[in-house]
This record gives sequence, C-alpha cells and structure tokens, in this order.
Amino acid sequence: MPMLPWILFVIAAVAVVLLYFKRASAAPALVAAAKVDEDTKKLEAARAELQQAKDEIQRKQKQLDEAREEAKKKLRREGKKAERDNEEAKMTTDPRDVEIQGLKKGMAALESQLNAAKREVEQSAAEAERARGEAQGQVEGAERLRTDARSREDKLAEENAALKRTLDELRAAKRKENERPDVPGTSLDLKALPPEAVQELARFFRKGEEYERLYHVSQGQTQLAQDRYLELQRRYFAVCRELALAAGVPAGSDAEAKTSAEGLVKGTDQVARTQAPQAARAPGEAGGAPGEGQKKRRRRRRRRKPGAPGEAAVAGAAAEGAEGSEGDDAGDVGDEGDEAEHAGAAGDAAPAGGAVEPSSSAPASA
Repeated sequence: MPMLPWILFVIAAVAVVLLYFKRASAAPALVAAAKVDEDTKKLEAARAELQQAKDEIQRKQKQLDEAREEAKKKLRREGKKAERDNEEAKMTTDPRDVEIQGLKKGMAALESQLNAAKREVEQSAAEAERARGEAQGQVEGAERLRTDARSREDKLAEENAALKRTLDELRAAKRKENERPDVPGTSLDLKALPPEAVQELARFFRKGEEYERLYHVSQGQTQLAQDRYLELQRRYFAVCRELALAAGVPAGSDAEAKTSAEGLVKGTDQVARTQAPQAARAPGEAGGAPGEGQKKRRRRRRRRKPGAPGEAAVAGAAAEGAEGSEGDDAGDVGDEGDEAEHAGAAGDAAPAGGAVEPSSSAPASA
C-alpha cells in the first residue's frame, strides 16, 4: 500500500511527458513549412526545447530509477519480512504477496510505457533532425541563389563598364574623325596634311553641306510656292466659272470660263465708266419751270422713273443726295438751293460709280 502513491505519481509523470513530447514532436513538422529564416530560428528553439525535454526525461528517468530502486529495496525488505512471517506463520498466506504481484505488474507496464515514450522521443528527434536538414537545404539553396544573383550583377556591371569604355572610345574616335573628316571623292591623304590645311578643308566641306541643305530648303519653298500658285489658280478658275454661270454663259473648260468672266468684268467696268458722267449730270438736267419751288422739284425727281439699271442706281443716289441736302437749308430758295442740291447729287454719284469697281475686280484679286 505505501508504494501505490509513488506508482500513481510515476504514471502521471509519464503521461505528462508523453503529452509534452507529442506536442514537441508536432511543433518541428509545422516549423518546416515556414520561411528559411524563420525555420532557422524555430529550429534553434526546437533544439532548445528538445534539449529541455531530454533533460526532463533524464530527470524523470533518474526519478524512475530511484523509485525503482526504492521499490526494489522495499520489496526486498518486505520479501525478507514476508519470509520471516512465512517462517513464523509457516503455511499461512499473506495478502501482501498479492499486492507485491500487482506492483510488479504495474512496474512492467510502466517500463513498457517508458520504452514507448523513449521510442516516440527518438522518432520526434529524428523528425526534428530531418526538418533541420530540410531547413538547412533551403537556407543553402537561398544562399546559392543570392550568390548567383550577386555574380550575375557583378558580371553585368563589368559588361556595362566595358560597354561604357567602348562607347567612350567610339565617341573619341568620332570626335577625332570630325576634327579630321574624310571628304568623299578626294584623293588627298588627309592624315599626311598639316592640321591647318585639314581644318580649312573641313570648313569648306561644312560650308558645302550647309549650301546643299539651303538648296534643299529653297527647293521645298519653291515647291510650296508652286502649290500655292496652283491653289490660287484653281480658286480663280472656280470664281470665273461661277461668274460665267451667273451671267448665263456656258463654260466648258477653265480657259473658256476665264475668258467669259474677264469679258463680263471688262464690260461691267466700261458700263460703270460711261454711267458715271451721266450720274453727275442728271441732277442739273432735272430742273423744272422757273416759277416752281424747291419742294416741287424734289417731288418731281422722286417720282421720276429711270430707264436703265445704271440710271436707276444714279437716280437713287441723286435722290439720296437731294434728301440729304433738304435738312441743311430749309428756308433757302432760288439758285442757292439749286447749287447745294447739285453739289450733293454729284458727291453721292461718285461713290455709286466707284462701288461697281470692287465687285468687277474681285476675280482678278481672287
């Protein structure tokens, strides 16, 4: 009976150790799926926990060994005592023998559980070692990748430096070539000439290139001017065709339309020139009887109907001039009123004749 608490304590301790090692064995498997740096850190932590677990197992094993030794001692003492009791009681049976047999069976069960716990600990240690190897492999792979990337960067930097040197050399060679250009079509050995002569030849060569560029520019400007001339000619022919169609003259080609329009313009100008003097003389010729007053003469001029389109324009201009002079001197009669009226009519007739010229000269300006 005094061994029962110790046995229960050992069983509870073994159960705790089993649970602890089960949790500890599951942790490295989860750690192996993390990143390389975190795997390394967690692996170190797992190692520390494993070491602690080993220490705890050793301590528990030591306690178990001590408990076993104590139990053996107690069993020996109890055995000796039982032997004495047996000798004293001779054939009497002791219930302690049954308890001792149960304790022996419990010790055997504890030993089997302890062996199973050892196997689990060894398995978890192997899994942790395997996880550590995988993590170490991942770390080494990452390190190799970093080394390869660093070597590629160094190689690219060397290639860039070489390309830069080559580019600088090409630029220097191009600069020297520009200073001493190779003029095409010449049989001179420019390298054998003095630098002054080469510079002078280069200057002439550049001038020739500039003149050639200006020649191409002038050709472009000439082409642009020709295009503008053709556009203006096209517009001029279009205006001539419209004038010919407005006058009712058939225009088959551009030349016929131009001839017809120019003839119409000349005829219109001639009519305007011939009608201008008539418009200037019309107010004087429109006088009435000697005894008529100023207002009657004005009414008669308003009722007067011109016979031609040109005369209508002149008569209208004269009437406007007469109406404009009406408000100037309402009380004047006789010859002074007639002179003012003639002056106003002549002043209005001149713009009327000049108004025809812009319309007639529009095709020419177009």
